[in-house]
Amino acid sequence: MVYPNLPNMSNVIRAWMQPITFTVITKAIVDHQEVETESSVETTAVRVPLKPQELLVKPEGQRAWRWQHIFALTTLELNPDDVVVFDSIRYRVMAKQDFQEYGYIDYEICEDFSS
Repeated sequence: MVYPNLPNMSNVIRAWMQPITFTVITKAIVDHQEVETESSVETTAVRVPLKPQELLVKPEGQRAWRWQHIFALTTLELNPDDVVVFDSIRYRVMAKQDFQEYGYIDYEICEDFSS
């Protein structure tokens, strides 16, 4: 639902975005087995490291890991627990905040050490 009084930030965000190619690894259960599927996704997004204040609330052992926000247009569809790879580094989607009424989605990702 689009609210007429809320600003659509997608035009502002587009000015800061860069082309990014992700390899998205999704999980599914097939015949009682977990199966991972890889697909390449080209999009435009802004990657921003988490602020120090945001890192302080993370569990102590995870604070040194690479945490980032991905601000993307609503066309990028990721879900928590999906794994994305870019720059040869695996990241796990830890959170998704849907701001479709403003024209973007905010993903919080963390370097994936379970690979």
